[in-house]
Amino acid sequence: MALIYFQYDKEKERRHSLEENLVRLEKKILFLQAQIFQDKKEEERLKNTLASLDKNWPKVTEKLETCILSLRNQVPHTSTMKVGTSVILDAWGHSLTNYHLVSGLDPYVIEGELYEGTKVICRLLAFDRATDLALLEIQNFPSIGENIFYPLWATESVKKGEEVLLLGNPGGLQNSLALGSIANGSRYLDIFDSKTDFVNIGYFTNWIQVDASMNRGFSGGPLFNKKGKIVGICTSKIQDMAGIGFALPALYVQKVVEELKVHKTVRRSTFGLNWKHVPKFLSSKGAEVHFVLPHSAAQKANLLPGDIVYKVGQVDLFCSHQNNLPKVRKWESEQPLGFPQKIYFQRGGIDKVTEIIPESRRPFHDHLVYFYELGFWGIPTDPSLENYLGRKISPGIWICAIGQASSLPRYGVMVGDILVSIEGKKTSSTREFLYTYKKHRGNQVNLTIEKGRFQTGNKAIIKKIQLRLSK
Repeated sequence: MALIYFQYDKEKERRHSLEENLVRLEKKILFLQAQIFQDKKEEERLKNTLASLDKNWPKVTEKLETCILSLRNQVPHTSTMKVGTSVILDAWGHSLTNYHLVSGLDPYVIEGELYEGTKVICRLLAFDRATDLALLEIQNFPSIGENIFYPLWATESVKKGEEVLLLGNPGGLQNSLALGSIANGSRYLDIFDSKTDFVNIGYFTNWIQVDASMNRGFSGGPLFNKKGKIVGICTSKIQDMAGIGFALPALYVQKVVEELKVHKTVRRSTFGLNWKHVPKFLSSKGAEVHFVLPHSAAQKANLLPGDIVYKVGQVDLFCSHQNNLPKVRKWESEQPLGFPQKIYFQRGGIDKVTEIIPESRRPFHDHLVYFYELGFWGIPTDPSLENYLGRKISPGIWICAIGQASSLPRYGVMVGDILVSIEGKKTSSTREFLYTYKKHRGNQVNLTIEKGRFQTGNKAIIKKIQLRLSK
């Protein structure tokens, strides 16, 4: 009898728990419906307002400058001052900027200033290193954001020659404007910069190139078209060259923002390989496998450098120009995790087929850099790489591919080895490697290499080699 009562109580408790969960779920649905309704009303209001402003720069500027948030923050315990711009996205106080403008700061105390001079405090909600984007939340925003005009995203690609407007905080000069035009609407460019920790922020999308004066401080700010819609987020420029600036296109940024809002990160998949374009005179379709990361899904699928992949599942791949590379990488990043897919490729002119299972892209994937000085592709070691390899590794640069012209193989250096130091100076980051290399280039140096564990039976073997660094 006691057992029956016990089972009855457990069933009653389970039902009560389910009812509580159902009530919470209903409340959440009601909240989301209210938010969607509010967003639709706001969007309709903005469309009506923008229609009246179309092609009138002074009126467009008057409205749009209210959504600009100027950022000026000193990095703790340093003399470094980070100056930039952010754009306020909605009535919830979400604001978008470049991650390099807020990295190293207290994530709960990021200082900003609204267009009319009101000082505000923001907190860092989420960020994406691969695109150098950060989502902020302005504290106590509903009470101070009543007169702000929230811009819409452009839904079409920009065209060369189209006029654009930048609003921001160049050199700390708030409420500044710069006019220009689109110099190239889809520029392929790998940008590795120390301020973004040498992450290639042009990996998943081509850039919008503008001829406006994108001076320091415009970073993180919006690029508007004449309809008052955001077409891009200003991110980078070529130093010492006026009128060459680059913005991330709105069509891609929107997707990143939604991921950051919902998941606090951007979920991406990977095959664990690097792509190359295939010129049309060699093949009408396909993308070439440049190299394969050790232990990756591509290696498990027995793909090799030089293979030309022309179909995955039901999707044909086309990559006849380097401009197509970001599109292929983006497509790869959107593949469903853990679901096997047929991959069709050519090797030596012979058609082959294998199966590949996309894996989750990890933080270390974003730090892949070509160290042309020694002719290899490498990744600075970090906890996510250790977790991927399943073992503890020495601080250094993991060698994941070696170029044909590199001299490293002559000294017994192989893929999977770790470059630990140059002349006794640690190379645990790209910055440290470049600093040490520049100091010793042209000289005979000692390199410390930790051999890959798969070559040595899981034993840490340190090897020292001597070579001359090129100038």
